[in-house]
Amino acid sequence: KWITYESDESGNKDIYIMKVDGSSKIQLTTNQSLDTSPIWGDDGYIYFKSNRGLLWGIWRLKALIK
Repeated sequence: KWITYESDESGNKDIYIMKVDGSSKIQLTTNQSLDTSPIWGDDGYIYFKSNRGLLWGIWRLKALIK
């Protein structure tokens, strides 16, 4: 029902989700870091790469969607 993707439409690379029909776009990250390569985990979290704290690492967040 949902896909996750990265986009720089906000002026910075951030993580988004939207329904597969292209509706209900939601921006999930809003910071100055580069957030890239999101994937859905089997546990319901979205995992992504980010250079938060000036070092690249793997981060996760819970997308609260229905």
